[in-house]
Amino acid sequence: MAELPVAGTSRLLGVVCSTDQSIRLVDLETGEAVGTPFGGIVESMGTRCEWTAVTAGSLAGRKVVVGAATGHYRRHRYNTLYVYAAEDWSDTAARKTLSEPLFGPFSAHRGPVPCVVLGTVEGRDILVTGSFDGHVRVWDGHTFERATEPLETGSAPVLDLWLGRLLDRDVVLAVCGDGTLRRWDARTFESLGEPVAAHDGEARGVSVADGADGPVVVTTGLDGLVRTWDPATWSAYGPGHPLLHPGTALDCAGPTALVASGVTLVRLDLDAPPAP
Repeated sequence: MAELPVAGTSRLLGVVCSTDQSIRLVDLETGEAVGTPFGGIVESMGTRCEWTAVTAGSLAGRKVVVGAATGHYRRHRYNTLYVYAAEDWSDTAARKTLSEPLFGPFSAHRGPVPCVVLGTVEGRDILVTGSFDGHVRVWDGHTFERATEPLETGSAPVLDLWLGRLLDRDVVLAVCGDGTLRRWDARTFESLGEPVAAHDGEARGVSVADGADGPVVVTTGLDGLVRTWDPATWSAYGPGHPLLHPGTALDCAGPTALVASGVTLVRLDLDAPPAP
């Protein structure tokens, strides 16, 4: 979700991507499509691309949509990012790429990119990507150059990211295919401690909710649990919340966590952390 300009006003839009090679915008108030699907990815001469992640927000003073894609050319695979900008997202003709498709040296990932986030750290716009190759990469939001060396997770695939302010510090959080939760300082890019063993099996989602006593880090995974963590100590707030099906994605707004679980969407109220 992102606030994007539509016909002179800022509207809350849902931004979704699909293996049908399209990115679509939906007005969350009316449920109607905004403009036409777009993507810039075509099949030709043996090339095929599929979107793997999308996000939206602000970079370099412009409202943007950023899509990550994996392409196949004969027996070769490549990964890339597209950055789109528009003054009015309902005007299909006005949408344009903020730069050329960011192949090779930019994306630099050797595996698909299932997660991409953007934000501002001490006045500096950054773009953060996570990949199956076990790397988290950080890019300058103005120049699209590398902001630092890759943040390492060993060989564990990076499956979801969160970027934001947590206990007076800008942080990057990542959950990985080995079930761990990892974190870095988003200003210095230094590790903030040993990985947290968050889930048995793949951890698929991470976000931050507003609890009764402050922020609560929330994770979910294929073990069918939603778990909550104290960001001051990185200890768990009691046992996990069981789901009927594996948790595959989550997001938080205020004290509420929404979790994708099978064909259901589960809502959890985190006003008060569970008792130990």
